[in-house]
Amino acid sequence: MAKLAGKEGYRKLYCGRCETEWRYRRLGCPYCKDENASQASFITMEDSKQYRIYLCERCKSYLKTIDERVCGEVDLFCEDLATVELDQLAQAEGYRRGDRRQQV
Repeated sequence: MAKLAGKEGYRKLYCGRCETEWRYRRLGCPYCKDENASQASFITMEDSKQYRIYLCERCKSYLKTIDERVCGEVDLFCEDLATVELDQLAQAEGYRRGDRRQQV
């Protein structure tokens, strides 16, 4: 999972296994490392504008993201559990939750 934080909306990734957060470049896929903007897109929820699902066409993975500039500071562990419908939406479109172990 990821969040857009600070006034600038910088992207921070989050590991649900060890609960570590780290800053990552705003564009690009953290799973396959593709930086080609034409291979990436995102879906927003009309009724929940703080949520985005970033999609990578190259590796067919997705990354759930919450924009803290819209909703304020959040706990990403709780947000990950509360947004199962976003997982279902992305998976229904043929994407899988990103995990570098799957791609080795």
